[in-house]
Amino acid sequence: MGFFGEAKHKVEEVVGRIEETLGGAFGNSAMQASGHAHAEHGEALVEEDEAREKQHSDAPEHQAATGPGTTAPATGPGTAAAQEDDAARQHREQEQRMDDVDRRIDEAKRAQDAVADSGEQLRHAGSTGAAPTEPGA
Repeated sequence: MGFFGEAKHKVEEVVGRIEETLGGAFGNSAMQASGHAHAEHGEALVEEDEAREKQHSDAPEHQAATGPGTTAPATGPGTAAAQEDDAARQHREQEQRMDDVDRRIDEAKRAQDAVADSGEQLRHAGSTGAAPTEPGA
């Protein structure tokens, strides 16, 4: 991941935090939820970038320390298997976080749509003089 990709993910996180704060300040729960979802998504992407960077930075150090074509000695029984299990666990956790973020974004979009529909009904009722209808009625 290049510098601009990492910066983009960090900006998404920061903008999400700002949106969340503004939503709370103005009492706009849809904006607040959407901001929280964007911040969580950006944070997850930043964490993923850091993990990927660490994984890639470990490989050149390994080659420099042991030389090309050699393997580092294991530090204990089952070390490779334990590392694979840990990597798989981290991957599952990351996917769960991403699913949670996607779910929150969907919830925020539904909330924004409901707010927009309510606003449209109020504008329509104000222009016609009719009483606004309840959502779902």
